[in-house]
Amino acid sequence: MGAVALEPSHRVVFRTFQIANGVAISGEINLRGYMLKGFITPAAMDGTAFSFQAAEKEGGTFRDVYDDAGAEVSVTMAASRHVTITGADAESMSGLDVIKVRTGLTGAPTNQTALRTITLVLAMSTK
Repeated sequence: MGAVALEPSHRVVFRTFQIANGVAISGEINLRGYMLKGFITPAAMDGTAFSFQAAEKEGGTFRDVYDDAGAEVSVTMAASRHVTITGADAESMSGLDVIKVRTGLTGAPTNQTALRTITLVLAMSTK
């Protein structure tokens, strides 16, 4: 059996964002129409986790993202990795339209020591 071709609506999309030198959080990222599937990190990166803030619309009030058990949603990361989001973390992120990505956690953000460009791995949303 040969390779299966994906329909255009099921293809993966890559979108970059940045976290500036001296800060720990990105600007707004509009995910509307897409589901976050992972990250590709640059060769240098400060911190070992991504956590998230979300708002109901662009320019809205951003709040830290927690799961239904009250735990902050975070993804373990390191430099030069392709990190996938699966399981409970994927489910917690599935309904978010506008996010910010933080290095570190709410109580312990990790400022970057240089400008970092990170790639989001997105898939077309079926919601």
